[in-house]
Parts: sequence; structure tokens; C-alpha cells
Amino acid sequence: MTKLIALLAGWKGYAAAALLAATIAGGIAASATWHMQALKYDARIASLEAAHAEERRAAAEAQAGIITSNIDWMKRIAARLGSLETAAWEELENARVENERFRDDLLAGAERMWVRIDPHSIHRSAESGGTTTAGMDDEAAYARLHGSTAADLARLAADADEAARQLNLCQDREIERRKEE
Repeated sequence: MTKLIALLAGWKGYAAAALLAATIAGGIAASATWHMQALKYDARIASLEAAHAEERRAAAEAQAGIITSNIDWMKRIAARLGSLETAAWEELENARVENERFRDDLLAGAERMWVRIDPHSIHRSAESGGTTTAGMDDEAAYARLHGSTAADLARLAADADEAARQLNLCQDREIERRKEE
């Protein structure tokens, strides 16, 4: 130890101490610079992360707005279509009940269905001596249909009417759906 102190006593000692101090100071300066640069990068990364988070939040809000708008649109269409369908099905049910009542009345004889005929198309029976069929004469312009035939025609008309109503409902639904596009 005494040799070390003796060595440091001369100009070489001062130079060694200065070199040691410069090395320590350089290490501290390098470390401080490194630390400052790390702080700058940390701040820059934090800034970029905050900007990215803001962009993601804005995009999420925009998507939520679009989704909400689409859901509202679907609810409006569903409400309009629901009321349209309810009215159409009530109308179909009322028509069905009325058609069944009419068909039952035809079968029971309470209602009669008359058809216009060509008087020259009446078949005469050879056995009856040239008379017309019962209840008809040569001047008749109308004939009463048999109850079951009339009921069949009424059922056919009711089926055609129901098909037309269902087609109208389908067309109305499509028109309502396209109104929002």
C-alpha cells in the first residue's frame, strides 16, 4: 500500500488519478446519456401507444354507431313488416271464414249460385218427349248449379283469392323492405 501511495505522489499519480476520474466521469456520462435516451424512447413509445389507443377507440365508436344504426333499421323494418303481416293474416282469416260460411250455405241450400247459360245448350231427353230438363224452358237464361258443384267453385274461388292475397302480402313485404335501401 505504501508503494501505491508513493507511486501516486508524483505526476504519474496525478495522471493516473485524472485518468481514473475521467473514466468514472465518462462512465457516469455514458450511463446518464443512455438513461436519457431510454427516457426519450419511452416517452415516444408511450405517445405512439396513446395515439394508437385513440385510433382504436375512434374505430370502435364508429363501428358501434354503424351497428346501432343497422339494428335500428332492422327494428323499423321488422315493426312495419310485422304490422303489415298481422293485417294481411287477419284479412286472410276473415276471408277464409267468410268463404267457408258461403260454401256451407251453398251445400245447405241457403245460398244458390246461378250461372248464365246459352239457351241452345240445354239437353233434351228423348224419353221425355222433347221437353226440357226439369225446371228449365227454352227461354231460360240462367240455371242453378248443383250444391256440391257450387261449393267446389266457391272453394276454387276462395283458393284463388287466398293465393292472390298471399302474393299481395309478399309484394308488399318486398316493397317495404326496399324502402329503406
